[in-house]
Amino acid sequence: MPDQASSKWELVDAHCPALVIDESPLVRLSTAYTLGSGLAVSEGGGLLLYRRSQLVEEWQSLRMCVCNTYAELMIVGPPGTGKSCAAFVFACSLDRSDWDVVWIHCPKRGIGQLQCILFRGANDKWTCEISPNELESLLKSLQDRTIVFVDGYTDKKASGGILENACVLWREGLKMYHRLVWVSSMLSLGKNYYPTQYEIIPTAVDATTLKSNAVFDAPAPQAVIKDEELFELMSWTLEDYELAMANDEFFEHVKTKFTDTKEPLLWEERKQLLEDKFFVVGGNARYMFECSVEEAVVELNKAIEATDNIEEYVKGTRGIFSSGAVNRLFSWYRGEGNAESSLLSKHVARKLAQMLGPSFVQKISASLSMNPSLDGHLLELWFFAKLTHGGVECYNIDQDGATFLQEKWESEKVPYFDPNGRIPLNQAKQWLAPQKWNQGGYDAVFVELLDDDERHLVGTQAMRVRIRFVQVTRADKHSFKDQFFAMLLRKLTNSLRGYRFEAVGVYFAVPIRKLATFKPKVDVLQVQKDVLVPAGLEVETTSVAVEVVGLHYKEFRASDDPKRLEIKRFKSE
Repeated sequence: MPDQASSKWELVDAHCPALVIDESPLVRLSTAYTLGSGLAVSEGGGLLLYRRSQLVEEWQSLRMCVCNTYAELMIVGPPGTGKSCAAFVFACSLDRSDWDVVWIHCPKRGIGQLQCILFRGANDKWTCEISPNELESLLKSLQDRTIVFVDGYTDKKASGGILENACVLWREGLKMYHRLVWVSSMLSLGKNYYPTQYEIIPTAVDATTLKSNAVFDAPAPQAVIKDEELFELMSWTLEDYELAMANDEFFEHVKTKFTDTKEPLLWEERKQLLEDKFFVVGGNARYMFECSVEEAVVELNKAIEATDNIEEYVKGTRGIFSSGAVNRLFSWYRGEGNAESSLLSKHVARKLAQMLGPSFVQKISASLSMNPSLDGHLLELWFFAKLTHGGVECYNIDQDGATFLQEKWESEKVPYFDPNGRIPLNQAKQWLAPQKWNQGGYDAVFVELLDDDERHLVGTQAMRVRIRFVQVTRADKHSFKDQFFAMLLRKLTNSLRGYRFEAVGVYFAVPIRKLATFKPKVDVLQVQKDVLVPAGLEVETTSVAVEVVGLHYKEFRASDDPKRLEIKRFKSE
């Protein structure tokens, strides 16, 4: 029994033997284990993890660094990647014949009590809550052979360094038997990690090996292990999500966070729900599997509003221990051997682009290119940023082959809309953006309401309506899904009953260097036949235009040299 006088331990009335983890794609952990861990778990209190490859890599690092030997291991990564859940499951799988296993969860923002769990012996689980000032006494009450996991640590300033000092001093007292693991959400690697300055330790100390009951492939041998080691957990990719959602049991477990339907869903339906949500939450699995899309939008918008100088974070000029809401806005993906941070999702990137303008998009383009879900969408981000910051200048080519400024598009703001829901028309000239990225082949819609004298007059009858669909692309090919254009026009005709649809335009906005060569795969006749007619519009009274316009856009491209992360900038000619 632990020293109750100094650490306030209470025995839990539940059997918690060392967890046995087989090769199943799913890992289950009951409420008996998770209670008191501080982890965000499902409504039932238990934990169900999908065994993605990155999770296994975290386990391999734990086995190599703190089971086979006595390195101090820091597991880092953005919020919502699953690093804490993976670490806790591994902690529960450790054999306790000769070792105690302690889990310490830090409160958010460093304010509040530490939640502590002690797994000891065949089945026992003890819990307590203490202040950071009591941690030193708690650690002294433990037996010699103990591994301690500190979860949720973000900033030593929050607790005056008390927590970090207590743990480091405890480990230094008996490194061979005092194993220490940190699990932390950190924005970028910075000055607090000096791998070249740490001493080399043995790769294995057989006499004191700590064993896990988890079955997974052994890690590739590491020639050198330092006294302090780092593991970077990458964010979820769309492919990771697809593998998880294809598992029927896992999908049923998270289904209510995607849809209200009780009916079974085919894979294509699951995939569509996933892609729609991925636009908002990106690589944050917590938002993906534990929140509705509406809840995730609220949380991300709060984080955006609470963050100052976000450009400094994107460019990596803020340090490793960034502990605020800003962490929720970023993801990590593997770059040239190291983790590269990028904005979390297209929703976050588009919102920031509209807030901060086109120069922001250009400044962060190198970072965005590291995110597989954002690479290739910089032009769209720039377009929306420019639309609300000075306007988008659209160029065309005259008969002599010279470019000229055709018109300028601008708006104070660009509301998002759901093509299946209400369309927010509250101005005579209204730019709109679909909530889903590249919804049905268009990126933006412009609705203009005019009276017979060309004056804006909202709310009166017999008004003329002009619609402009815009697809922003730097690709040589494009899609044109006529059914989505027709669906939106049909909704607009229902919303604007009695209004005459005077003109419908389909515009392709491309870098000006492609203006002379870009050829739309749709023409006026196709728009009339496949868009106007299904929407119930009169072909004879509604004019149709299909045009290509050029944008003076400064493109950023990665160097052809794969060994260097170098960005080349050139202006479209």
